[in-house]
Amino acid sequence: MYYVPDLKSNILSMGQLMEKGYSVLMKDRVLYLKDKSDRLIAQVEMKKNRMYKLDLKIVQERCLKLDVKDEAMM
Repeated sequence: MYYVPDLKSNILSMGQLMEKGYSVLMKDRVLYLKDKSDRLIAQVEMKKNRMYKLDLKIVQERCLKLDVKDEAMM
């Protein structure tokens, strides 16, 4: 991790992602990030400064409730 004065975003650690079961592939100036189930969750092209900028959208958590009267539907 690097300290960057006036940094306005977070830096992801590839090592931390890999420890959590993600896989990272960098090929032909593109970074591919896959989850534990091998689903592609990010594909990012390398910028001119040799960095990969990943814009993440924050999703609000929601609690859903389902009332089921027929136990066969569960």
